Amino acid sequence: LWLLLEDTKAAAACIPGARIDQFDGRELAGRVRVAFGPIKADFAGTAIVERDDATRQAVILGTGTDALSRTSASAKISYRVGADGARPEAARLVIGMDYSVQGPLAQFSRSELVRSLVRQLVRDFGRNLESMASGGPIAPAPTAGLNAFSLLWRWLVEKLASLFGGDRRQG
Repeated sequence: LWLLLEDTKAAAACIPGARIDQFDGRELAGRVRVAFGPIKADFAGTAIVERDDATRQAVILGTGTDALSRTSASAKISYRVGADGARPEAARLVIGMDYSVQGPLAQFSRSELVRSLVRQLVRDFGRNLESMASGGPIAPAPTAGLNAFSLLWRWLVEKLASLFGGDRRQG
């Protein structure tokens, strides 16, 4: 898994709406497309990737701007790969992310909905990465980028399932 994540362009292909245009082993330039219904953003930006092979940890520090809305975003993504104690043949990927959004789209970045959408995006990344690791296909990204309405639907279904699932367990 650590070696698979070393191929930064391939790993980015696992994130719906993301692509890397240039990567020299440390610095990258790329884009992330996001659609919140009629609101569409195309963040172009750069990042620095710091990998530590000895500890199998990495940090990605990135910034991007959507030229149309003049919204800027910055993120710190850290991840580490370790052994999965329950399954010796498996690996565990732990991801953390801090982000900041400034500008007209910043109002969306603070809501529980966006946090849920980010969690769904991470789950989609995990599924695609697992498929890629086993030689399977990566689910194609929507042509318009990450679609918040489709993710909103999944979020709503999860919330309703947890509400009704909890009631069934009690009853």
